[in-house]
Amino acid sequence: MVTIRLFVLALLTFTTLALAGCQAQATPVPPLLPTEITPVQTLVPATAPLRYAFAANTSGFVPQDTLNALAQSALIEQLSEDEITENTLSSYDVIVAYGVIPDWNVAPVAHEIGIIINRDVPPLDEEELLQVVAQRADGPSLVGILDIPGAEALSLPEVDTEAARVQLAGLGYPDGITLTAHVTAVPGGMLMKSLFESSNIRLVTPTTTTNEAIEALTANQAHMALVNLGDTLVQQIVSSSTSIIVVPFYRIPISYLSAPGVRLEFPSGGWPIPSR
Repeated sequence: MVTIRLFVLALLTFTTLALAGCQAQATPVPPLLPTEITPVQTLVPATAPLRYAFAANTSGFVPQDTLNALAQSALIEQLSEDEITENTLSSYDVIVAYGVIPDWNVAPVAHEIGIIINRDVPPLDEEELLQVVAQRADGPSLVGILDIPGAEALSLPEVDTEAARVQLAGLGYPDGITLTAHVTAVPGGMLMKSLFESSNIRLVTPTTTTNEAIEALTANQAHMALVNLGDTLVQQIVSSSTSIIVVPFYRIPISYLSAPGVRLEFPSGGWPIPSR
């Protein structure tokens, strides 16, 4: 009996060990390694915006689209004082002004101001009357009144005041004529009005943007407009329409100062566009 019990215990012990040896071993889990290395981000210091100033004599003569373009790269300020001191110069990266100013740079693009006339709008569809109006563009008189250094006339009046009145009467307009002339953001608009009215050519002069003036002309709702001939919209209508005639009037130079390291572009509109 003892022998049988010992045999049974031995058999049980053997079976237990055999079953333990048959159990599956746990597979070790490999450590997780990053598949992509994230670069360390560095902060790039922001570039301070350029400081851009318009001199007092440009007030009211800078189109909104130009201001919008400049605002992309500069903080804009309109100066109110005529005198520009050393302190003023040190406060800005770019300063621009109308006229030729001693010791300043003169921009390669000036403002060429002219009258564009729609010859299809009555009464300017009468050729002789159209010529009387076009010949009254008195550039020298207007430039003299503007008193901007370096400004020059682009047209000479071919008909004086009294002769224009006589011609209008001979064409059936003894009391003169009334025309709609849009005035854009250029110097000399009100002066043009007085010069024409001295010849019995009365002008209704709404102040508009260049785009509004072009739209009025192409819709035959205006007789003429005083514009910057270098403006892209003006160049487009002049080149595309046979109804529009151009009367160059006067040219106004632009002077500027810029800080070292500032690059300038000079679009056809004339005002320098800065960048670093």
